[in-house]
Amino acid sequence: MKRTFAIISVCLLMLGFAASSDAGMYLYANAANTSGGLRFDVAEGTVIDIAGSLTSSSAGSSSVLYADIFKGYWGLGVQATIPSAGDTVYDLSIQFAVEQPVNDNIALGIGVPIVNVNTASPTTTTMFSAFSLYSIIKI
Repeated sequence: MKRTFAIISVCLLMLGFAASSDAGMYLYANAANTSGGLRFDVAEGTVIDIAGSLTSSSAGSSSVLYADIFKGYWGLGVQATIPSAGDTVYDLSIQFAVEQPVNDNIALGIGVPIVNVNTASPTTTTMFSAFSLYSIIKI
């Protein structure tokens, strides 16, 4: 219950921030999960993306929170996977992304983690481990 309340509180905070700034809502999809979130344009060529999802399976449920900051094509990302039982696992990455506008309100993009560090035991470092396709919808 506390986790649900915390997620709802963060969502309301993000919506308040979105209403007072130039923000775009985006949908983020990759092979592992589908999540949605908000993009904030904080300066020319600099954006912050925040996303989250909740997954459930026979092994239990987990929350995934994701955030990144991009300057031009290059960015830093962090993802926290919070299982219902066990330790939180973090993914820290240096990323490269390219976006192409479809029209004035929609853009499509692809992001690639150049270097990714996963804090699960044992800690692992991978290069070019995956890619993420996403869309950005202006609100």
